[in-house]
Amino acid sequence: MNIEEAKKSGAMALFGEKYDDEVRVVSINNYSKELCGGTHVKNVSQIGPFFVTLETGVASGVRRIEAITGREATDYMLDAKKFKKYVASVLNRQENDNLIEIIEEVRDNNLTLQKEIKKIKAGMFSGDQAKTIGKFEQVCNITIGFHNFGETDKDTMAGWIDTQKENKGAMVAFALGTIDNKITYMATASPTATKQHNIHIGNISKELLSHFGGRGGGKPNFAQGSIALDTQPEKFYIKARTIIEKEGKN
Repeated sequence: MNIEEAKKSGAMALFGEKYDDEVRVVSINNYSKELCGGTHVKNVSQIGPFFVTLETGVASGVRRIEAITGREATDYMLDAKKFKKYVASVLNRQENDNLIEIIEEVRDNNLTLQKEIKKIKAGMFSGDQAKTIGKFEQVCNITIGFHNFGETDKDTMAGWIDTQKENKGAMVAFALGTIDNKITYMATASPTATKQHNIHIGNISKELLSHFGGRGGGKPNFAQGSIALDTQPEKFYIKARTIIEKEGKN
C-alpha cells in the first residue's frame, strides 16, 4: 500500500523509522492498525526463542515493546542462567531455591540494620557524649568546634550541632558529612556567641561556603548548605577559623 494511503486509513507510524513509498500495514481487528517496521516470516516457528527486553510508552494508551529472537535470545537465556547461578552462590543457596524471596528478606534485614545503626549513631553524637567528639579550640574568646562525619545522615549531624548550640559559653560549631554522594554542611552558634559577640552564623556560612563551590545560609544561630565533593575538610576548617577570628576582632 502507498504510505500516504496507509496514513489516511488510520495506520500509525509508531517507530519513527523512515519508510519506503510502499509499506505494509498490520491490522489486528479493531484494536490496532500501524505501519509495519519489522521483519516478515512465513511461520512463527522461524522466529525461534523470543524475549521481550523493553516496554515503553509511545503515546497515551499505546505501548511499544522491544524483543530479541534467535541466537541472541538463546544467549540471553544462557546469561540469565549464569546470573542465577552466581546469585545463588553469593546467597549460599541452591539455584532451585526461591531466590527472589531470599533477596527480599536480605533487603528487609539490611534496612532494619541501617535503622538500628542510625539510632545508635544519633545517640553517640548527641547529649554529653557529643561534647567530646570533634576538634575544639579557642579563638578570640570563642570556642570553635568542628567535626567531619564522613558518610552519615542528617539526623546524626543535627544531633551533634544541637548539642553544641546549647553550650553556655560562646560556641560556634561546624559539621560536614557525606550524604547521597554530596557534602552536607551544618553550623550553629550558641546564644552567648550571637548576643555577646554578634555572631551571625547564617551570614558567616554564606561567605564560608562560597570559597568551596557551595551555597547555603540561615539564621543567626543555625545554618546549612552544601559544598563541592572534592573539598578537603582540613582546609575548610582553617578557612572557617579565619572567618571567626575576623568576626571576633570586630
